[in-house]
Formats: sequence, C-alpha cells, structure tokens
Amino acid sequence: MKVDFFTNIFSHYRLPIWRLLINSKNIDFNIFYSQTTIEKIKSIDESGFNNYEVKKLFPVLKNYTFLNKVFWQKGVIRRVLTSKSSGFIFLGEMTII
Repeated sequence: MKVDFFTNIFSHYRLPIWRLLINSKNIDFNIFYSQTTIEKIKSIDESGFNNYEVKKLFPVLKNYTFLNKVFWQKGVIRRVLTSKSSGFIFLGEMTII
C-alpha cells in the first residue's frame, strides 16, 4: 500500500514519527512538505537522513500564509488527483483550506 502524507512544515519535533513512517515495512509512505518555516518552529535538516529516507521526502509544497498561519498549500490538489497512492493523510489544521 502506498500512502502520501502532507504536512505544512517539516518540524524537528516530529522526526521520530517521520522516521517510523518512512521505514515502515508494510506501507510505502511519501512525505510532502514545504521548506518554509513558520511560527519559529525549527525544521528538520534533511542531511540527517540516509539515502533511502531522502527518496521518500518531497519538499514540493508551497505554503501561502496569512497572519503567520498557513491557509493554502500549492501542489496538494494536483498530487492527489494524479497520484496512484492508496491513501492520503492530512494534518487537519482548521486554518488550511
């Protein structure tokens, strides 16, 4: 099964979760995110990942913010409509359209 995971930022405090998802034996996870940081949250340094893990990371989203909150992510709809993935995971933040 292939699953796409969409997040607004690649926050450092979620590193253990990202690693578990990427290295899952049962599900092929791809993580899509924006390299833009918001609200002074430190981003993960991708150089800390091994080559296999880096191939599962896709910094292709562009965040659009208003009052320092993400309200739109360019690239999500296109990926969902063209992907052959079995499922999609979104953060469910109320400020993101």
